[in-house]
Amino acid sequence: SAMMEDQLTRDMPDLRSGNIIKGKVVQVRDDEVLVDVGGKSEGIIPLKELSIRNITSARELVQAGDEIEVLVVRAENDEGTMILSKRRADQMKAWADLEEAFETKRELSGEVVQVVKGGLLVDVGARGFVPASLIERGYVSNLENYLGKTLRLRVIDLDRNKNKVVLSQKAILEEEYEAARQKLWETIEAGQRCRGVVRRLTNFGAFVDVGG
Repeated sequence: SAMMEDQLTRDMPDLRSGNIIKGKVVQVRDDEVLVDVGGKSEGIIPLKELSIRNITSARELVQAGDEIEVLVVRAENDEGTMILSKRRADQMKAWADLEEAFETKRELSGEVVQVVKGGLLVDVGARGFVPASLIERGYVSNLENYLGKTLRLRVIDLDRNKNKVVLSQKAILEEEYEAARQKLWETIEAGQRCRGVVRRLTNFGAFVDVGG
C-alpha cells in the first residue's frame, strides 16, 4: 500500500556521499570491514578509513555485531561497492566538541598515538598536535616516554579548514602551579614550621619545595 511505501521510504537511510549514517558490522577482515547500513545495502570501510590511528588490522578496533556511525565516501565505486569511513565520521563529530572546548577553555584528555618531529600526536577524536615545548612546565628530553600515555590538554589553536588542532598540557599545569603558589603566599608566615622537599642544591644554599 501507499502507506507502507511511505514508511519504507522514511526508514531508508540516505546513502548520498557526505552523509553520516548508522550501520552494523557484518564481517571484519584485516584490511576492511563490511557494514550493513539498512535498506538491503552494505558498504566497505577500507582499513585506512577506519581510524585516525595507525592500525595494522581492522580486528584491532571493531568486531562483528558492533553498531557504528560512518560517513558515505562514495555511493558506489568502479566495482559498484559503497565506500564508507568511520574515521571521517568520528572526526566530524569530534570537531564540534573541539570547537566548544576551545571557546570555553575546557580540559580534554587524549592518548599519545605517535611521536613526530617537534612533538606528539594525540587522539582527541580528531588528530591533534602537542608541541614538545607545551607538554610539561620544564624541558622534555625524551618524547618516546609519552607514547601510549593520556595527557590533560587544552585547545590553544584550531583551524577546521586546515584540519589543524594544537593542544597544550603545559597551560593546565602552569595554571595549577600559579594557583598553588598564590595559595602558599596567602597562608605562609614567618616563623611557621612546615615540611618541604629539597629540589636543588647550590654553593650558596638549597631550594626547597614547601607546597607545590
